[in-house]
Amino acid sequence: MSLEVEAKINILNDHYKDTFPYLIEYIKRRDRFLLYVILVLGLQFISITTDTDSTGILKGFMESKVGFKLNITPEIFNILIF
Repeated sequence: MSLEVEAKINILNDHYKDTFPYLIEYIKRRDRFLLYVILVLGLQFISITTDTDSTGILKGFMESKVGFKLNITPEIFNILIF
């Protein structure tokens, strides 16, 4: 193998080693953002179809996480989602 070909191979190998971790991190971040978008669209769909039931579900979830009773109206829920 000539010296030029070996140098090119080493440069390509170094480039691959440097860029591959960035690609893996980008793919993880892309998948996480897609999950967030699907979650928000699902919440919007639930809000549109069953307005009062979705507010009750959100109240129950928030109360279990926060530990005290919250006064969330459907308008506040719609502002949070939309």
